[in-house]
Amino acid sequence: MSRKIKFLIITAIILALLVGHANAVPNPLPGEGNHTLILYGVHPNAKSNEVITSFLAEHPDIRWHESAYNETYEYVYVTPVNECSEQLVYLNKIGIDERNEPSIVSVRIIGCDEILPLDPLFQFPEVFENYSSLSGDQDLMDYIEENIPGRCAEVERSDSETDVYFIDDAGTFTEYTVTIEKGLFTDDVVYSTFISEEYFTINKSEAQAEALGQRPGWNHTGETILKINDDVFAWEIPVSNGSGEDTIIIPVELREGYSVMKTEPKATPGFDLSVTILGIGAVLVLIARRRN
Repeated sequence: MSRKIKFLIITAIILALLVGHANAVPNPLPGEGNHTLILYGVHPNAKSNEVITSFLAEHPDIRWHESAYNETYEYVYVTPVNECSEQLVYLNKIGIDERNEPSIVSVRIIGCDEILPLDPLFQFPEVFENYSSLSGDQDLMDYIEENIPGRCAEVERSDSETDVYFIDDAGTFTEYTVTIEKGLFTDDVVYSTFISEEYFTINKSEAQAEALGQRPGWNHTGETILKINDDVFAWEIPVSNGSGEDTIIIPVELREGYSVMKTEPKATPGFDLSVTILGIGAVLVLIARRRN
């Protein structure tokens, strides 16, 4: 075989390799590739959330997209491609390294035809279902939307009253507490209280350290709450040593210059109108009785 023919063969092989490499897709383009793996690549925290991984195991063929909530958070929608009867949506913090920081606030599974309202009810649907009057407290709704609290707790004060705590402790610990009076068929918000750890002489970290100092070798086993009872303030910190559990109470005082105010909820739109209608109805009944 002549050198010229060998040269032509080698050249043809090199060109074929170059063309094949040029046509290859090193990264999946939109609409291509395994969308579950792409989701895990873009949002690594999704892999550590049991609800999300279970949903993806049940629905391996999915599409997903993001939708802005505010400057700090976004919604991530995960929708099955075939026979969609439900979809998953979760609230995710943006602008952080998801491989090293938690980002998922809450996860919900909704119907594929359901339109998710971009409002605070998303984060604690069961609490708002249990206490319908909460949605009438506009200050609470503003707090949830602005702070994105990560957890909620219910504590009974008595047979007729319950405190519902909305807590944001991702940075500075803040808490919005709603005291609810429970009736036979309805519930009413009596008053609400906003507090921050900055108000008090001992913050959350200091209180937890003091609690563990009282129980050497014990660990935190639950979520810390800052409770207010009759203007007495105290951190409640659940701890355990593996064989027993306890709740350590760390009393605190207000720092100079701070005060805690209890506020009545803003009126729910339409409430005054309904009262007026009922009043008119009562007058009409009285008039009718007098005529008879």
